[in-house]
Amino acid sequence: MVIFILCTIGLLSNVVKIMTGTAKIYNYVLFVFILPAIIYYL
Repeated sequence: MVIFILCTIGLLSNVVKIMTGTAKIYNYVLFVFILPAIIYYL
């Protein structure tokens, strides 16, 4: 459950960065890796 919360926080922070236009390529890569992790833990 802790890992799920951490993944959710990371996901939300990446969405905020994308919305503010300060997202870097590595943030997008993290997003791509975190999303399957959330689906897996669900």
